[in-house]
Amino acid sequence: MRVSLHAAVECTRSNLAVDFRPEASRITLSTLVVHGTHDAFAPLRTCGQRSADLIPDSTLVVYDNASRMLHLSHRDRLNGDLLAFHAAGCSARFGPEIHSLDRVDERCRQ
Repeated sequence: MRVSLHAAVECTRSNLAVDFRPEASRITLSTLVVHGTHDAFAPLRTCGQRSADLIPDSTLVVYDNASRMLHLSHRDRLNGDLLAFHAAGCSARFGPEIHSLDRVDERCRQ
Protein backbone atom coordinates (compact mmCIF):
# COMPACT_ATOMS: atom_id res chain seq x y z
CA MET A 1 0.00 0.00 0.00
CA ARG A 2 1.43 3.35 -0.97
CA VAL A 3 0.63 6.60 0.74
CA SER A 4 2.57 9.80 1.07
CA LEU A 5 4.66 10.27 4.19
CA HIS A 6 2.50 13.27 5.08
CA ALA A 7 -0.70 11.18 4.86
CA ALA A 8 0.83 8.39 6.97
CA VAL A 9 1.99 10.82 9.66
CA GLU A 10 -1.34 12.65 9.79
CA CYS A 11 -3.31 9.40 9.94
CA THR A 12 -1.16 8.17 12.81
CA ARG A 13 -1.45 11.51 14.59
CA SER A 14 -5.24 11.42 14.30
CA ASN A 15 -5.47 7.82 15.51
CA LEU A 16 -3.37 8.61 18.56
CA ALA A 17 -5.34 11.75 19.43
CA VAL A 18 -8.85 10.29 19.33
CA ASP A 19 -10.41 8.51 22.30
CA PHE A 20 -13.16 6.15 21.18
CA ARG A 21 -13.82 4.62 24.62
CA PRO A 22 -17.13 6.43 25.24
CA GLU A 23 -18.44 5.41 21.81
CA ALA A 24 -17.23 1.82 22.17
CA SER A 25 -19.24 1.25 25.32
CA ARG A 26 -22.42 2.34 23.49
CA ILE A 27 -22.14 -0.18 20.64
CA THR A 28 -25.28 -2.31 20.74
CA LEU A 29 -24.51 -4.89 18.05
CA SER A 30 -22.62 -8.13 18.57
CA THR A 31 -19.05 -7.33 17.60
CA LEU A 32 -16.15 -9.50 16.50
CA VAL A 33 -12.74 -8.15 17.50
CA VAL A 34 -9.90 -9.90 15.65
CA HIS A 35 -6.32 -9.19 16.66
CA GLY A 36 -2.84 -10.65 16.18
CA THR A 37 -0.41 -11.29 19.02
CA HIS A 38 2.49 -9.66 17.16
CA ASP A 39 0.97 -6.35 16.12
CA ALA A 40 3.76 -3.94 17.08
CA PHE A 41 1.81 -0.81 16.14
CA ALA A 42 -1.37 -1.75 18.03
CA PRO A 43 -0.49 -4.23 20.81
CA LEU A 44 -3.10 -6.83 21.74
CA ARG A 45 -3.32 -5.83 25.41
CA THR A 46 -3.84 -2.12 24.81
CA CYS A 47 -5.89 -2.32 21.62
CA GLY A 48 -7.61 -5.61 20.81
CA GLN A 49 -8.22 -6.73 24.39
CA ARG A 50 -9.20 -3.26 25.52
CA SER A 51 -11.64 -2.89 22.62
CA ALA A 52 -13.24 -6.24 23.43
CA ASP A 53 -13.50 -5.26 27.10
CA LEU A 54 -15.18 -1.96 26.26
CA ILE A 55 -17.68 -3.23 23.70
CA PRO A 56 -20.64 -5.04 25.26
CA ASP A 57 -21.45 -8.38 23.61
CA SER A 58 -18.09 -8.58 21.86
CA THR A 59 -16.06 -11.65 20.97
CA LEU A 60 -12.27 -11.47 20.86
CA VAL A 61 -10.46 -13.82 18.48
CA VAL A 62 -6.67 -13.80 18.83
CA TYR A 63 -4.36 -14.97 16.05
CA ASP A 64 -1.07 -16.28 17.45
CA ASN A 65 2.09 -15.01 15.75
CA ALA A 66 0.07 -12.65 13.54
CA SER A 67 0.59 -8.94 13.09
CA ARG A 68 -1.32 -6.53 10.87
CA MET A 69 -3.25 -7.18 7.67
CA LEU A 70 -4.79 -10.48 8.68
CA HIS A 71 -6.82 -10.40 5.47
CA LEU A 72 -3.55 -11.09 3.66
CA SER A 73 -1.61 -13.29 6.08
CA HIS A 74 -4.49 -15.38 7.49
CA ARG A 75 -7.11 -15.06 4.76
CA ASP A 76 -8.73 -18.50 5.08
CA ARG A 77 -8.92 -18.46 8.86
CA LEU A 78 -10.22 -14.88 8.92
CA ASN A 79 -12.90 -15.64 6.34
CA GLY A 80 -13.93 -18.72 8.32
CA ASP A 81 -14.10 -16.75 11.56
CA LEU A 82 -16.15 -13.99 9.94
CA LEU A 83 -18.59 -16.46 8.41
CA ALA A 84 -18.92 -18.38 11.69
CA PHE A 85 -19.54 -15.17 13.65
CA HIS A 86 -22.13 -14.06 11.12
CA ALA A 87 -23.84 -17.45 11.15
CA ALA A 88 -23.86 -17.59 14.95
CA GLY A 89 -25.48 -14.17 15.18
CA CYS A 90 -28.11 -15.04 12.63
CA SER A 91 -28.79 -18.40 14.28
CA ALA A 92 -29.35 -16.59 17.56
CA ARG A 93 -31.83 -14.26 15.88
CA PHE A 94 -33.59 -16.78 13.62
CA GLY A 95 -33.20 -20.09 15.43
CA PRO A 96 -31.13 -23.23 14.94
CA GLU A 97 -32.89 -24.22 11.71
CA ILE A 98 -30.31 -22.26 9.74
CA HIS A 99 -27.60 -24.72 8.75
CA SER A 100 -26.26 -23.55 5.39
CA LEU A 101 -24.47 -20.29 4.69
CA ASP A 102 -26.79 -19.63 1.75
CA ARG A 103 -29.76 -19.77 4.07
CA VAL A 104 -27.97 -17.60 6.64
CA ASP A 105 -27.27 -14.92 4.03
CA GLU A 106 -30.85 -15.08 2.76
CA ARG A 107 -32.41 -14.68 6.22
CA CYS A 108 -29.90 -12.19 7.62
CA ARG A 109 -30.28 -9.76 4.74
CA GLN A 110 -33.92 -9.21 5.67
